[in-house]
Amino acid sequence: MSLGFLLSLLVAILESFKDIYSKDILRDYSPLLLMTNMKILASLFLLPFALLHPQISDYRTFLLVYPINVIINFFAFYLYFSAIRVSPLSLSLPMLSFSPVLLLFTSRVMLGEELSGMGILGVFMVFTGSYILNVSKIRAGLLEPIKAIFKERGSVYILIVVLIWSITANLDKMGVSSSSPIFWSFSMSLGLGVLGFLALKLRMSFNFPFLYLSLADTLSTLFQMIAISLIPVPYVISIKRLSVLFSSLWGIIFFGEEANLMGILFMILGGIIIYYHL
Repeated sequence: MSLGFLLSLLVAILESFKDIYSKDILRDYSPLLLMTNMKILASLFLLPFALLHPQISDYRTFLLVYPINVIINFFAFYLYFSAIRVSPLSLSLPMLSFSPVLLLFTSRVMLGEELSGMGILGVFMVFTGSYILNVSKIRAGLLEPIKAIFKERGSVYILIVVLIWSITANLDKMGVSSSSPIFWSFSMSLGLGVLGFLALKLRMSFNFPFLYLSLADTLSTLFQMIAISLIPVPYVISIKRLSVLFSSLWGIIFFGEEANLMGILFMILGGIIIYYHL
């Protein structure tokens, strides 16, 4: 199995845990506090490895991309966790499925990455499956997540996040190429954590629930950065969006929920097509 595909799949599993666990934590803590704790702890976990690999091969690209990526990702993560807090996951998460589709265009413009026809089909199948899987939880109909943009703050937030991440995923690849997956992951976590600390006016409290979330975020970030150094960004993010599938499976296994079999099938087939066209 392709290492890039395997790491992307692990990212999807970790992200499914983060989404569900974040929803629970956000009942008691603000999005800013959660994000800041998560990223500062992640940077501490990555620090020993970053010190062993303090590699920057292209300072010009690194210094150009890094501050831009930190600032707009800070805004995106804040909106992402705010969306999880204020809206049902079944209304907000379907919007994330649009990010791999947007990356088909932004990665081509920013990185010159072009996918094969079958690869594009795989991306669209993951997108379709992710959307169907989520909207199956909504009785109001297939277009409800789209309609929710006009009435749910969380859906508006996620739409903005998707637009931002369709750019920052490509900036991540530039950053990784100018340094290393470990050093870039550490640098991004540290930058986001420091910005959050400043936004909290230098006041921050650590709580044990953040530890598990930070461990998942550390591994997810690192695996994603390694994956995008190995395979095209749209493939990585498409497989990452299988987190929706894993979240549904956890719901079936642990909470007796139901899921749309058609959505599951589309996502699995999309993943298989991408795997065989790497």
